[in-house]
Amino acid sequence: MAAQLGTVEAIEAIDVPIEDHVLPHRWVDDVLDPDPDVAYGAVDRLVAWAEAQRVRILVSVRSAGRSPMELLDEVHSTTSSLTRVERRADVGVAFPGFVMALERGAIAVAHLDRLGDALRRLLPHERDRLAGDAGRLLSIATSVGAGRFGRQLAREVARLERARPVPHDADGDPAEARFAAQQAGIRLSSHTDRDTGMTVYRWALDPLRSLSFDRRLAAVVEALHHGPPIDGCPADPLERQAFLRAHALLLICEGQAGGSSGGAEVIVVIDHTTPDDEPDVDWGRPTDVPARVLDDLLARESTDVVEIVVRNGVVVAAPGRLDLGRTTRLANRAQRRALRALYRGCGVPGCDIGFDRCTIHHIIWWRHGGTTDLCNLIPLCNRHHHLVHDRGWTLSLGPNRELTVTTPTGKVMATGPPRRWAA
Repeated sequence: MAAQLGTVEAIEAIDVPIEDHVLPHRWVDDVLDPDPDVAYGAVDRLVAWAEAQRVRILVSVRSAGRSPMELLDEVHSTTSSLTRVERRADVGVAFPGFVMALERGAIAVAHLDRLGDALRRLLPHERDRLAGDAGRLLSIATSVGAGRFGRQLAREVARLERARPVPHDADGDPAEARFAAQQAGIRLSSHTDRDTGMTVYRWALDPLRSLSFDRRLAAVVEALHHGPPIDGCPADPLERQAFLRAHALLLICEGQAGGSSGGAEVIVVIDHTTPDDEPDVDWGRPTDVPARVLDDLLARESTDVVEIVVRNGVVVAAPGRLDLGRTTRLANRAQRRALRALYRGCGVPGCDIGFDRCTIHHIIWWRHGGTTDLCNLIPLCNRHHHLVHDRGWTLSLGPNRELTVTTPTGKVMATGPPRRWAA
């Protein structure tokens, strides 16, 4: 962190007596509210408040000249958890307003972590420039989820990185240099967890190589999701997804996955809702690559280039069969492409799970006579899919895919057409 970001004034802004800050008494009462939405929101705010106090305490310890490691002797904590709080404290010193917003429950801990991730990518003078825009960033953070805030930060970081005079490749292109570094950074490591005896792998791939692999993995996971149950498969939707992904990877490694070997797919979305909008090229990754690499990708025989036209939340033109009726339960490739042209990820607004991690859900359930037609399909992450199938949430779509969500308590949430480019 740049020296000027750790000024005495910034530290004092978050290292002040607790009585001068928000106290969470009303949230404690709300935790006992019979409405689960109210209770869950109160718990979220309490967690945020508690983490803000951790950050304040850590900053206070540092300003007193003590090592934060001394805290491990007083509490039942771990070095890794203390490291996470230390990183948040670094962010708090640079952006004290974020700690205050965290204390009020206006943002989540994940917002602070996204900001920390962005800062670690930047050079000292670039961090200063980002800190100078703290007010605008905080306004964004308090109005969107952590995932969308992270994407906004990624754009800010990319803008600052593009302004760097270095590094360059031999031809002076910083994007080429970054892509070369990503290719050189491919790694596979593993360790054995002493408690479980399980082998844990960590695999880092450059964006281009991961594209075709993820496409094939997603296809196998989708087949497993709708296939016969696998022994030991967890009931929890998030754990189930991780379980199926692991089994899909095993099938691919063992040559039993079947189907194609992958390849890339690039979707060109032409949105006529706003006539002046440039076509959006979705090559399957949030990370930018050099124009040369994208051109090479488009030139490959194994790359499918798909053009889809949308207007105000409706697919106007797309290749393939988009209405299958009752002939099959599973969405076909053409339907998944069309839905991806409309949605970046889960169709429930505010959810940050990407499209490739979603299941295609029938608005009118298949077992209730629903059809596998595009107008009856929406991508849902595993958590929201679980809420619909097991927790009584009901969904309905309007003519322009306006989504209405009704919870078992009668609460209704309604949105307009999907906004694929929403920040």
